[in-house]
Amino acid sequence: MLDVSFILPTVRPYNEFAGIVVDTTKQFMDKSPYTYEILIYTQHEVPNIENVTRLEEKERTGGPVKGYNESFKESKGKYIFVLNDKWNTNTKILKAIPFLESDDFKNRKFKVTSINVVKDFSYDADTDMPIKGSTRETHVALTPELLHPRFLEPRHKYRIFGFPVFDRETVLNHLGGYLLHPGFISHYHDNWLSFYIGEQGEFPLLCIDTYMDIFDGYLPSLCQSDEHDFQVFCKLTTDLINGKNLNYV
Repeated sequence: MLDVSFILPTVRPYNEFAGIVVDTTKQFMDKSPYTYEILIYTQHEVPNIENVTRLEEKERTGGPVKGYNESFKESKGKYIFVLNDKWNTNTKILKAIPFLESDDFKNRKFKVTSINVVKDFSYDADTDMPIKGSTRETHVALTPELLHPRFLEPRHKYRIFGFPVFDRETVLNHLGGYLLHPGFISHYHDNWLSFYIGEQGEFPLLCIDTYMDIFDGYLPSLCQSDEHDFQVFCKLTTDLINGKNLNYV
């Protein structure tokens, strides 16, 4: 087993996006004490690079979720880092490993954390669950369960796990073998991940003093699945709250 697997689905031109993430990641990983692999799930060609493996995306699904889950099946790392081709890495993200090995997670069932988004970004202000009263309130109608005053309480306003880092055993033993719920196509899977963990009684913990580096300029999402994904999120949370389905997947 390797120490770390980085998983990166991409549909954009490799050299302009994912290739930059790979180069940056290799630079600090080659100096680190960790063994690693970078799995690129794509229809594009990928250069033959040490520690980098191309996994062919045989059919477009409209989003990266399938790529993350399919890549996990091929991965060999104890720790799984979820990356994407819009954000670059840096050496600070490796703080997630000692964090998951710390006393904070010693007695936890769900050994999952998340890298922050950008430096000095406020999760408190900008990435609450998309519930009534949140700064992330959505235009899509919410279910009555999610409009319950309970979900305006701080202990139920979990932070989105935008760049989750998983302990492999947690995925296999407690998340049904999936990194991200396969009902999603592109978005809201990070809402569901932290919501599910939180509602199991383990408040989701971000890895402090970590961040990703955004590429210069605005990169719009190439996915058009927001409404579908939000409806999946509403159904999963509603079923969980009502006791109809207590599983992650």
